[in-house]
Amino acid sequence: MRLGSVVFLTVVLYCTAFAAPESGTIRGRVFDESGHPIRGASINILGKGSHVGHRPIRNFETTGDGSFEVLSVPFGTYVVVGSKESDGYPDQKLAFYSNLNVPTVTVTPEAPLATVRVTLGPKAARIQLGKSLDTITGRVVESATITLKRVWNPSFFITTSATTSSLEVPADVDLTCEISAPGYLTYLCNPAPGHVIRLGSKDTFEVIPRLRPQDDRR
Repeated sequence: MRLGSVVFLTVVLYCTAFAAPESGTIRGRVFDESGHPIRGASINILGKGSHVGHRPIRNFETTGDGSFEVLSVPFGTYVVVGSKESDGYPDQKLAFYSNLNVPTVTVTPEAPLATVRVTLGPKAARIQLGKSLDTITGRVVESATITLKRVWNPSFFITTSATTSSLEVPADVDLTCEISAPGYLTYLCNPAPGHVIRLGSKDTFEVIPRLRPQDDRR
């Protein structure tokens, strides 16, 4: 009986040691729009699927040659996104910036190693915001918010407080920009026909909001 138990335990340990792995590796490099590797970029691995959506799994930083390696990744399909905001590359997790133009990889028992190339750029443009002032009182409207949308994908947008002094926006993309607050008419950042803003990489567009109260009959 004891001998049988020892043999059974040995077989179990042997099978466990040589069982198929349940995870793999994602390996890649990050480049800028000119093909140069980016050191110190932040890389996120996002789980993809109807049951998980795009949820963050891991966060890593690239080495000197722009490379990264993510070990022990459970089998599945992933979106790989990057950013280096200090150098003008906004977070690709936000569809407003990436337009969902990001690489996808799949790790399986048959292909446990997935390789990927991530491209950041062009560098973002910037909206420079002045204070949102009431046109009658001249007071700052603290409740004002700014909303930026992609013209061709308006469901990809960001909304934040208009007290922010500046915002990064994707370069070479048609955008709309509105500033609103309860009790005020919507302010259009670009009063020109169409109200579209399109900025080149590293360009700056200055906005000085003047909010008119809805009950102002002038």
